[in-house]
Amino acid sequence: MLERFPYDLLLSVVAGLTTLIAAILSHYVTRRRRKENQEEIRQVEVIADALQKEEAAKKVTIVERVVEKMPPGLSKEQFSLLLD
Repeated sequence: MLERFPYDLLLSVVAGLTTLIAAILSHYVTRRRRKENQEEIRQVEVIADALQKEEAAKKVTIVERVVEKMPPGLSKEQFSLLLD
């Protein structure tokens, strides 16, 4: 048994180091993916915000054009009917 002791110890140390390296790599990859996902989410939010602002500007422009073409003195109900 004494003859196998160094081999068994060496095998255990190598297995432990391999497990430790695998855990560190797994942790690194997980953090990297999380960071990439957060960056992608941030980019999507920026794009969505820009699209919302553009859509709001288009709506304002459309309403301004419609209001310019409407005759003065309309009631709220008549105005609503003309918008539809």
